[in-house]
Amino acid sequence: MAEETQKWCLMHDAAEAYISDIATPVKHLPEIHKVIRPLEQNILRVISDKFGLCWPIPEEVHRLDKEQGRWELDAVLKGRDIIYRFLCLRPEEAKEAFLKTYERLFIEKT
Repeated sequence: MAEETQKWCLMHDAAEAYISDIATPVKHLPEIHKVIRPLEQNILRVISDKFGLCWPIPEEVHRLDKEQGRWELDAVLKGRDIIYRFLCLRPEEAKEAFLKTYERLFIEKT
């Protein structure tokens, strides 16, 4: 996978730090979407500028995000045990994994 795609895979939800995570079905309600979408795009544009990322977010990142969401939903609905390896990280484990990946992609390259 291209490095730029990897970086955006890590950062594509970064706007949620400022506007919170909104469940997709709610986010796509017309009255919510018309407010949230421009706000989210503005924040992501600032993030792309700050971290030297391409704009717009590569289509592959959106495809992978949707694919991951479908996989997670399928695993939960079918009760697959493997899902727990991915979704049940303790907060400190998730933070450590994120920071290690961030360092590999953004810090070690400079």
